[in-house]
Amino acid sequence: MLRQLRLALQTGCVTEPPPRAAELERVGERVRTEVARRFGRSLAIRQVDAGRGLGHRSSPSLLAHP
Repeated sequence: MLRQLRLALQTGCVTEPPPRAAELERVGERVRTEVARRFGRSLAIRQVDAGRGLGHRSSPSLLAHP
């Protein structure tokens, strides 16, 4: 365990640079067209709960049963 901690401290935080805005727009457009193709107008997200507490466990089931 100490070896892993030492390696993490030596390496530091290694992340990729964020994608460019144009690339994100292309990906977003592909996702949008694929969702529209598969679901049409039948998909609607009514509420997204990102809070804490006991409600986070039931949120996925609430999305399935509006």
